[in-house]
Amino acid sequence: MAITNEEVKKLASLSRIAVSDGEVESLRGDMESILKYIEEINTAPFGDSVEDSLLQSRKNVFRNDEESNVSGEYTEKLVANMPASEDNYLKVKKIL
Repeated sequence: MAITNEEVKKLASLSRIAVSDGEVESLRGDMESILKYIEEINTAPFGDSVEDSLLQSRKNVFRNDEESNVSGEYTEKLVANMPASEDNYLKVKKIL
């Protein structure tokens, strides 16, 4: 697909980008190479087997939302290891 200098200038105008005549030629070449690469990607051989294998490999990777620990199971051990505690809470110095 060939892109003209006028198309590049129009795109630059729509994008509100000021380009010189030298930049137009450079951009035209870059745009043509990008479009050529996209054409290659579009012609890549993707068959039903590729789609099927991708769909089959999808699975839920999240665990069920369950409580893994019994509430209060480790409270006594944690409170015993605290330097200072009050009513099962860690006691700290006032900062303010």
